[in-house]
Amino acid sequence: MLYGSALWLFNPRNTNGVSTFRNARGEEVFSVSDQYLFRGGVGRVIPRIRGLAWSFGVRKEGVPVRDVLGKSLGFRRPGYALSLDPGLLYARGLYTFSLNGPWAVKRNRRASVPDITRGAHGDAAFADYTILFGVSRRF
Repeated sequence: MLYGSALWLFNPRNTNGVSTFRNARGEEVFSVSDQYLFRGGVGRVIPRIRGLAWSFGVRKEGVPVRDVLGKSLGFRRPGYALSLDPGLLYARGLYTFSLNGPWAVKRNRRASVPDITRGAHGDAAFADYTILFGVSRRF
């Protein structure tokens, strides 16, 4: 099986008015930024274990420098992480359980709009890996 998904959280609001307690010009309040996630890969049933399957894919997730809709002012840490994404899926009756462990292989902190204006480049923090567990039930 091949799979893929694309998610983009659009938010046209510029800033949220909450103070960052930062002194740099343009970073006094938090930006309300878009976010995105793209995934794709392959999956296969594990023989002799009913309901169990494995998957392996790639995922890219992050925050863009500029929003698609609205302004992109305020403080944000734009960038992305590109990860290898192994996983397991188990279906039993009305329930499906999933476990994924994306492992970051590339991280890129982009300069934000205030960074570009000041000719600077801000800091960032990225996780090396994540553990995602999901449960769904059919109705």
